[in-house]
Amino acid sequence: MLASAVSSAAPFLDHIVALDGAYAFFPDAQPCSPADQSSTIRDTARVAGLGVTIHEPQQAWAGNEVEKRSALFRIAESVATEDDWYYVMDADETVSHVHVDARAELAATDLDAAEVTYWWHRPHTTPTERPFASPLREQQGITKFFRAIPGLHVHGAHFRYRTPDGRLLWNPNGQAEPTLNLRDIRVQHRNQERDLWRAEEARTRSEEHTSELQ
Repeated sequence: MLASAVSSAAPFLDHIVALDGAYAFFPDAQPCSPADQSSTIRDTARVAGLGVTIHEPQQAWAGNEVEKRSALFRIAESVATEDDWYYVMDADETVSHVHVDARAELAATDLDAAEVTYWWHRPHTTPTERPFASPLREQQGITKFFRAIPGLHVHGAHFRYRTPDGRLLWNPNGQAEPTLNLRDIRVQHRNQERDLWRAEEARTRSEEHTSELQ
């Protein structure tokens, strides 16, 4: 999955920034993954002609996904310039179709975020293993490109990206800044390929963490 994620997005990337470390609310959370995972990212990026930065923290993420994603933006700032864009991806995602010149479209827009098409392959036999409260649709728009604005951070929940001046660039459950339509880029979410024991563990820990927050 890591090799697929990196290589599939390579057509519109120059540099990969990967951030390691488990969320602290998982049992036995570790700050570093097995060495073969970082080497896979590094080797795939090298073959694709991409620069690569891999950061390994010293401890698991106490602030979980909100803290980790904000830290990812801080690390990316050491690589990005004011003309760059971030493409945010997870390891279980693959860019399946690119029918648009993403670089040209992003360079020409005055907007600060862009939306792609996010899709799943979910046959009827696929267990409903994902720990989400609402059903997943087969496809939907999702904001994945963000202008490399210094100070961009995650605010309150993992799906709210806020600029230093208070604008929300991504907030699927509420009002956010308008986005550039890059729906001709299709990104597959391969969550059905996860081990079921891992998915069940994620569901259990997510429910426990939500209960603690409430």
